[in-house]
Amino acid sequence: MQSVKGRTLESYIKRRTREQEAKGAPKIFSVDVTRLSIALEIASALEYLHKQKLIHRAVKPANIFLSSSEGSAQNQQEAILGDFGIMKWGDFQASLTTGTLTATMQHGLGTLKYMSPEQAIRPKDVTVRTDIYSLGVTFFELFTNQILASSHHVFEIYSARMSRGTTASRFFQMGHQISSTDEGLGELVLDMHLRGIDGRPSIDKVRGRLSWEYNRAVKITGE
Repeated sequence: MQSVKGRTLESYIKRRTREQEAKGAPKIFSVDVTRLSIALEIASALEYLHKQKLIHRAVKPANIFLSSSEGSAQNQQEAILGDFGIMKWGDFQASLTTGTLTATMQHGLGTLKYMSPEQAIRPKDVTVRTDIYSLGVTFFELFTNQILASSHHVFEIYSARMSRGTTASRFFQMGHQISSTDEGLGELVLDMHLRGIDGRPSIDKVRGRLSWEYNRAVKITGE
C-alpha cells in the first residue's frame, strides 16, 4: 500500500480552527484555492469509486490524508482518500439484500456523526448516495474551519436546509457568514445533507461544481 507522509484532513481543519480563534475571526463559510483543491481531489476519488459501483461508507476528515506533491507549490496539498475497511461492493450489497450474508452489527460501522440516516437505520440498503451525505458533512467542516462536535450539530445543518429563506439566511441561522460569491457552493453542501437520497446531488454534479469553483478561484488569485 502507498505510504503517505503528512497529516489528516481532520488535523488540518483543527489547526485552521485554532488560527481562526486566535485572530478572533467570525465563523465564515469561505473558499480558497487550497481547500477547493482538497475538496476536488476527494470528490474525484469518490467519483471513480462510484463508477465502479463501490461505496466507501466511511468518508470523514480522519480518513483523508494530506501530503505535499512533489514539485508542487509549497502550500499545495494532495488529498488521498483512505481507510477502505468497510467499503461495500455491488456484489456484497446484493448478498446482503438477498440474505446470503447477514447485516448483523452493521449499525456499528462508520462514525455516527458522518453516517447517513439510511446507513444508520438500514445498512443493507445503502447506495452511493450515502457517501454524498458523509462528504457533505466533511465539506461543511472543511469550508467553515471547524470540526462539528456531534451528530446533533449535523442535524442543525439539515434543519437549516429545510427552513425557509436564502442560502445566506440559512448559514446565518447556524451562526456563519457567507459571501454572495460562495452561496452556490454553500447551497450544494446543504443539499448534500438532505435525508432523502434522491434529493442529494450526484457525485459528478459535486465534482463538476467544485471544478468550476476551483478554476474560478485560480483565475481570481492567479495561483
